[in-house]
Amino acid sequence: HISGALAQADWLGIFGRDSVFAANVWPVTSNRSFSYGAFRAFRNYDGTGSAFGNSSFQAQASDVAKASVYGSVDAGNPDRVVLVLINKASVAQVGGIALTHTKLLTHAQVYELTSSSPISAGTAVPQRQPDITLSLRNALRLSLPAQSVTTLVLLP
Repeated sequence: HISGALAQADWLGIFGRDSVFAANVWPVTSNRSFSYGAFRAFRNYDGTGSAFGNSSFQAQASDVAKASVYGSVDAGNPDRVVLVLINKASVAQVGGIALTHTKLLTHAQVYELTSSSPISAGTAVPQRQPDITLSLRNALRLSLPAQSVTTLVLLP
């Protein structure tokens, strides 16, 4: 169920934010496709090995009961910002994002994991959505599908 992805993605984001060095997974069911999909939202969201950055930064949602947000940059490419947004609500949520960054970020690649995401090799696969153009300086508004995990890759 998609709820497994939401919970797993939130834990992964918290672990990254709080600099947890290592963790284990104990499977409690035989079908872990959505839990594994949450891992893909952070590691290999595009199917070519792209991942959340190696340095987390402070990010927060205005209503943590409904949404979570985790942000990162990568030492190898500090101009690339990766955010993972989790909509825990049973309805779509519209949110605004504003970043402070040394570069002008102009567009975002979008990958969504929802209850209708395809399953491949036992893993729910985030689906590429149309890119978003940032019309404001390092800021955007977007609609997050109900109960979803969205990976945004912001680029100059």
